[in-house]
Amino acid sequence: MRYTNLNTWPRCKHFDVFHAFDYPHFNVCGNVDVTTFYQAVKTTRVSLTIATTYMLTHVANNITEFRYHIRDDQVVGHEVVHPSITLLAKDDLSSYCAFTYTEDFYTFVEHANARVTWINENPTLEDEPAQDNLLFMSSMPWVSFTGDNAPASYASGGIKSTIGVGQAVRGAESLEDAAPGTGTPRFNGWATRGALFRADAVSVR
Repeated sequence: MRYTNLNTWPRCKHFDVFHAFDYPHFNVCGNVDVTTFYQAVKTTRVSLTIATTYMLTHVANNITEFRYHIRDDQVVGHEVVHPSITLLAKDDLSSYCAFTYTEDFYTFVEHANARVTWINENPTLEDEPAQDNLLFMSSMPWVSFTGDNAPASYASGGIKSTIGVGQAVRGAESLEDAAPGTGTPRFNGWATRGALFRADAVSVR
């Protein structure tokens, strides 16, 4: 982890302008073709939620800007960022669930499955203490959406950016229901808000 020197950082003036806004985020939503990804995941018997979480985190860790966070009005650059999702635990309670990112896919899956099992019995809405190297992600796999928003505490500066994933569909139909060859599988409703990630409601299959 390192602090960015704002005096020499090329984005310093932009940071000053947007950091002063009550809501300094952009909300963008679009369709993403996941044909190859979806087919590959189905051959691994891995949860689509966990595979998607790995894929997003892997990409983010290879982009410097996705490893930036704001701490006490300073820009912090992390060497590695880890995903935090929200899943549906027992008693139909939503719960935050942070994973440890590893480059090896199957190691990540093993740790993620163990974490999901534990969180299911111990749901929580508390973030990991003193940990700001998290990517927050949200999923609503039962609905195709064209916009995304999440609760935030503006007064306390607790705004957290999110990547949200909607229902995987083939054309205008659900992938599970569509006949072969009827269209292109994609996540219909893929929203990115803010300078970084955030996660909120992932149902684990």
